Amino acid sequence: MFSIHPDDPIDPHQADIIQMRLAQADPKAFAPLYDRYFDRVYAYCAHRVNNAQEAEDLCSQVFLNILKSLHTYQGGMVAAWIFTIARHVVAHHYRGEKPIIALDNLDFATSDIAPLLDAEEEKRIVRELIATLPNEKRDLLHLMLDGGLS
Repeated sequence: MFSIHPDDPIDPHQADIIQMRLAQADPKAFAPLYDRYFDRVYAYCAHRVNNAQEAEDLCSQVFLNILKSLHTYQGGMVAAWIFTIARHVVAHHYRGEKPIIALDNLDFATSDIAPLLDAEEEKRIVRELIATLPNEKRDLLHLMLDGGLS
């Protein structure tokens, strides 16, 4: 017979799997997983779109898709399953929308922009280098940095 002693540490990945199985029977049971992964999913989306409002929208879409897809979870790492859905939501976002830059929101009155330009130049170079990576490696890098996966 299987039993859990109250003093035994529970592996977080096993706890996620158990919680996911409960959520498949009752979607309300997904709430602890939502709480656990929300910040990481939001960070992943925010890093990919560089716009807080879009990141919030994408993060909401990720969790809606998760709730709609609970029945498709077949075991394994819950974090990997969640971030696969997040990656698909972000990819779908970029397939359907071209970025728009609103010039009215830019502040051109900054007097000392040299340090900002240096930092922006570094960010641009890093983004360009990341863009040269194959899609799979680029996605893995983003999952590692934003999702806390290793």
